[in-house]
Amino acid sequence: MPQLSLKQRYQIEAMKRLGYGVSDIARRYDMAKSTVSRELRRNSKNGRYDAERAQKMSRGRRRRRGPTKLNGALLQKVEAMLNLRHSPEQISGRLEQQGEASVSHEAIYQHVYRDRAKGGSLYTNLRFARKKRRKRLSVRQKRGQIPNKTMIAQRPAEVENRERFGDWEGDTIVGGAHQGVVVTLVERKSKYTVAAKAGDKSAAAVEKVVVELLQNAPLPTRTITFDNGTEFSNHQKISETLNATVYFANPYHSWERGLNENTNGLIRQFIPKKQNLKELDESYLKAVQENLNNRPRKTLGFLSPIEFFNTFPQITQPVAFET
Repeated sequence: MPQLSLKQRYQIEAMKRLGYGVSDIARRYDMAKSTVSRELRRNSKNGRYDAERAQKMSRGRRRRRGPTKLNGALLQKVEAMLNLRHSPEQISGRLEQQGEASVSHEAIYQHVYRDRAKGGSLYTNLRFARKKRRKRLSVRQKRGQIPNKTMIAQRPAEVENRERFGDWEGDTIVGGAHQGVVVTLVERKSKYTVAAKAGDKSAAAVEKVVVELLQNAPLPTRTITFDNGTEFSNHQKISETLNATVYFANPYHSWERGLNENTNGLIRQFIPKKQNLKELDESYLKAVQENLNNRPRKTLGFLSPIEFFNTFPQITQPVAFET
């Protein structure tokens, strides 16, 4: 019996809401009519089909059948995903989402720990967050004044609630000994990430990179929420060029841009803090971006960002992704 992915379930839901029947859906997405019919019969509730609810119902049935042993080809696939820096939870969810296996993330962690005890290196792919405590600056110690800021409190609720595509968060990553700067931007709904080096940390250089990244991104730009660094002082020019509204988080409230902060942490898996970013190869940074955009994310039903927004063809042109 074929297992449907969350992406396929989104497609069925979209077609169903537009009034298409089983035959039309099966023909449009090259599925067997029996597969579509069975999916709608088993996972609809009160005559309504919802993709995310259907995915949860399907997972529940697979879990009741018991976990799959972690060996053979499955073990090879798990290790390959670990080497791509996917977390055990992401791997577990992705395998279930693809209908391949039911392997708990605890089982994957146990395999990693056994591998480490034997002298293996799989553990080096796990993300360990050990942050050093830093002194808080007093209120008088300001990072610099940015004129004409619109604060995050004025940002519409639809941005906070991720109700649409096109709302971005932005920041910079600075290299060791302040050598080199990378601008990072992440779209709130899809978690799609773009990043590029800036010539320096000046407002003009950062403005240029922000505009180029978002003009070439496959998603629209409606709003951008920045950190309070003075490198974003040209926010009014950015806003005018991109026809977007720019907001600023409150000073020392990094959680107000939590997605961007988390994404920068993921990037740091590949680019250590002490690395000189002036020497960072652009092709390597591009590969890091592609890794993040093809990484399954729990909050997206273990779809990757690219897979997620490609299920909404009215938003953008399809973007290729690696399998």
